[in-house]
Amino acid sequence: MGDTKAAAAINQALAAADAQVAGEAKGCIEDSEGKGSWKRNVEVTLKSARFISLVAHDDYYCGGPYPDTNILALVYDLNTGAPVDWKRLIPGVAEQPEQAEGADAPQARTISSPALLALYTAASVRRGRDADCNDALAAGSDEPTQLLVWPDAGAKGLAIAIPGLPHAARVCGGPLTIPADKLKAMRADAGLIDDIETATAQDKGAHKRL
Repeated sequence: MGDTKAAAAINQALAAADAQVAGEAKGCIEDSEGKGSWKRNVEVTLKSARFISLVAHDDYYCGGPYPDTNILALVYDLNTGAPVDWKRLIPGVAEQPEQAEGADAPQARTISSPALLALYTAASVRRGRDADCNDALAAGSDEPTQLLVWPDAGAKGLAIAIPGLPHAARVCGGPLTIPADKLKAMRADAGLIDDIETATAQDKGAHKRL
């Protein structure tokens, strides 16, 4: 991309994300009296002329009875440098929460979509997840289930995770991939589908500047 305004905006956001997690890791270690740990792996799951998708996997222990994990998906429009607007890319996606005003680092941008949730639940059943997981995914709520989504060129589909589940059910919300043909049936953005099918993913590592 070179020294474009879009690249500068994305690089600034990635630097802020790195600084944020470094601060969280430092606090984690301090709170656990030096017994804690924090490891982050970052994967570029898609890089095309139009999009870049980065997924950070955090594994950490800050004291207490068990370690924990977290996923942060950051998907950007390379033409503007802004996070992608999933409402424009996938029909039926509801309004996604906006980042808080003045926030120092990008936050996970979740969406709600009954159609994507149904595909995720069906994929979970096919994967053989147990009845407890089925119950966790079917649990009623006044608020729509929030989904974390990102394009995955390696898996040739749209990855979906459910980040808001209780710790005991966290495994039930782990990433599953919805194949490109399902996205075509939903009339998702043709350019996004083409990129998923033809672009490449990159190795895990630290955040890379564009």
